[in-house]
Parts: sequence; C-alpha cells; structure tokens
Amino acid sequence: MNPDKYPNLKFKLNSGRWLRVDSFVWEPSYSEVIEVQDGEDCREVVRTGKRVTVEKLFGHRCHHFIGPEYVDKYQNHPPRTPNTSITVLLSSTPIYDSAIASELLVTCFMDHVECSSIESMLQRELQDLDWEELADDITEEAYRVWDETFLERSIH
Repeated sequence: MNPDKYPNLKFKLNSGRWLRVDSFVWEPSYSEVIEVQDGEDCREVVRTGKRVTVEKLFGHRCHHFIGPEYVDKYQNHPPRTPNTSITVLLSSTPIYDSAIASELLVTCFMDHVECSSIESMLQRELQDLDWEELADDITEEAYRVWDETFLERSIH
C-alpha cells in the first residue's frame, strides 16, 4: 500500500489554524454494554479502556480526551456514553520556530453520524481546541522515528 494514495484530510480550528489528520481510528465505544447504573460513573471506565488501547497503537504521546459526556436520548433508558470513539493524530505548523511541526493525539466520543464527512465531524468536535496549550512541538528526529515505526506498521 502506498501512503500517498490515502486521502489528505484537513480541517480548520476556530482560531484559524489548519490541522492535518496523520492517523485516524474510528471504533465503537461499547457504551451500550456499560450503561450507568445506580449513579455509577462509567465515563472513567470508558476513558481508561480507551487510553490503554491508544497507548498500544500510538505509544506515549501528548494525548487529550474530550468527553465522553452522557447521552440521554431514549426515554425509559438509563443515560449512556456515545457509541463511537474517534482517535486522531493531528499535526500542524510548529508552535515555536525550533521545531518542524506540532502534533496532538485526541480522542473524542460521539454518536455515529451518517452522511457526514470525516473532516466535518472532526471540525465540529474539535473546533475550539486550544492547540498552543495542548499540542507538542516535534523535532525532525521524532518525526523520523514516527515515520519509520508507526507508519510502516500501519500500512501492512
């Protein structure tokens, strides 16, 4: 497989900064089986499980979680977390001139939305992200390691 054939996904934050999607994982959150019972907070269970999965895929990186917030859209059913998790490795121009780029790994939760582009879903969920506060600048060496390890593994 040739990475040049993958779509070039980009979207813009409200701050005006453009972000590129370097890697994207869309998974069910299995929230339907972890419904809230007797006031128990299942959000931390969902976050902890997702954190373990994400570290296995991406290693130790600057990682920001958004949610999950409870969804209560069906009457006579307990609240639940959204049914889909999206983890995306984003990159942009460097925050400081000494780096070659900046990056941030983000996991957010939402109910599956049909007939919506990936870019529009990400923009809707991440539009207010404070990039300068949350992202890390990366060096040329860090980028080389990423390119040689993760990208090579993910396309085979």
